Parts: sequence; structure tokens; C-alpha cells
Amino acid sequence: MMLVLPISSAQCERGFSAQRRIKDSTRASMSVETVENLIRISADGPPLEEFDALPAVRKWQTEGTRSRRPSFSRPSTAQLGLS
Repeated sequence: MMLVLPISSAQCERGFSAQRRIKDSTRASMSVETVENLIRISADGPPLEEFDALPAVRKWQTEGTRSRRPSFSRPSTAQLGLS
């Protein structure tokens, strides 16, 4: 049992720090899955100097057009009380 317990809480603290850095008030609407993925990349990904973004950019470009806010729909004038 002692072999699985961490010696310090440094990794956990780095995770909380990454979460605060990634999910600030301007990005509060990100999904839990997106935040988890960004934290995982921040904690376990390669250093920025070694990261080659070209494959990811090419994949993003070839996947087609995405809606900026897929769940957003404009309210009708009746819903706004303007009719």
C-alpha cells in the first residue's frame, strides 16, 4: 500500500494550477471534457518548444466547417416579448 501513495502533492497542485490558468472567467463556458483534455495536455504533453502543431492544424482544416456556438439559437421576437 505504501508504494502507491505519492510522496508529495506537487502533481495535484500542478493540476489545480493548470485548471486555474486554463479555465478563467473568460472561458467559463467550456465543457468539462474540453477542460479535462486541456489540463491533460498541459500536465502530460510535450514542452511547447518540442510540439509540432502542423498535423493538428492540417486535421482541423480538413474536417470542414464548424459552428462557433452549436447550441446557440436566437430567441424569436415573441420570446423576447417584442411582438
